[in-house]
Amino acid sequence: MVQIKNVDGVEIEMSIKEITQRETDIVKVTADKKAEDNAIVKKETDKASANDKLKALGLTDDEIEAIKS
Repeated sequence: MVQIKNVDGVEIEMSIKEITQRETDIVKVTADKKAEDNAIVKKETDKASANDKLKALGLTDDEIEAIKS
């Protein structure tokens, strides 16, 4: 499949090396984004779990907030 790049307003066919590098970059960016999303979800899950554990120990919401600040 022919892929075109634009260099200074001129359309040029991409080399096999450029196409391969572009595909590699896309895979890496996708994996990085997924890892970032997973880290955010884990942090939110851990936070909710910690709050649940504190509540199970008998702390009120106000006491939990006081611990956080």
